[in-house]
Amino acid sequence: MLAVEDGYVIAGTVQSDDGDDAEILLLRVDADGNEIWWNPFGTPLNEHGGRLIQTEDDGYVIIGNCVDPNDIVADPGAAGYAGFAGRSNAYLVKTDAAGNEVWSRRFETDENVIASGVEMAADGGIVLLTHILHYPVDDNDIRLFKVDGDGNEIWSRTWKEGKASGYDLIATSDGGFLISGLRSFPEDPARAKADALLIKVDSEGNETWLTTYGEPDMVETAHAVTETADGHYVCVGWQERDLYSYTDNLLLAAFDADGVLLWEDVTRRTVHTTFGAILGHPDGSYVVIGSAARPGSPFRVQVIKIDPGGT
Repeated sequence: MLAVEDGYVIAGTVQSDDGDDAEILLLRVDADGNEIWWNPFGTPLNEHGGRLIQTEDDGYVIIGNCVDPNDIVADPGAAGYAGFAGRSNAYLVKTDAAGNEVWSRRFETDENVIASGVEMAADGGIVLLTHILHYPVDDNDIRLFKVDGDGNEIWSRTWKEGKASGYDLIATSDGGFLISGLRSFPEDPARAKADALLIKVDSEGNETWLTTYGEPDMVETAHAVTETADGHYVCVGWQERDLYSYTDNLLLAAFDADGVLLWEDVTRRTVHTTFGAILGHPDGSYVVIGSAARPGSPFRVQVIKIDPGGT
């Protein structure tokens, strides 16, 4: 969701009544929540909306997933598969200020890809974050790539060491980008443990630094990240015993501009959580947006405010 003049623009998914077709939805409402316009985007396959950003021409870019339900390649119950049983590829839509499609691209590959982040580059290009799934082999790769203003690929970078997933992408004040996610390692045959992961790159996608953090006998993630006014980074994710316990502790960590850990804080919780975004508040605190559920119960929206020190 984006706050715009006199209202909001929201990206999501709209599904047919029979459930056989899904498309990306872009919705504009006024300050009171009244609909101004809405537009669906898609192909004969199923599209699921994801991240939304605004462009310099006051248009919008939506990154999502285009899923072929007839090409079954994944277990939708497997951790990290976003519930898609069919082969998924990144799908990008560019619109004008009124939400009308200018162009769209399905980045078709033979791989199974989950798109998770998008940011504008300083030159008007678009940078996309994805991770490549190799199910049933328990191995993921992170892929970051850039397209020009017409959706044509300019460069691509892939991280294949260990099992890595990218969850969030932000443009940084120095003109580069920061990826947050998780990584596990080949020396753990069961891949039951993982550490939170941060990758800093320059404007061309070249790695500047990479850091992982977490306890050796736990699973940690960095689901979302934000940059502070002084050029530091704050991440939010969860910590748990393994990927299947579904009672996650809230993990916060702050890093300086070189990826050195400044502080971390773990809050004990008894619910399963996901985190969509962390934002800096003008008073120096942070606001986390996500969802939470107790075992056997539906997910509910959660909003958490955190003081400047991570409490």
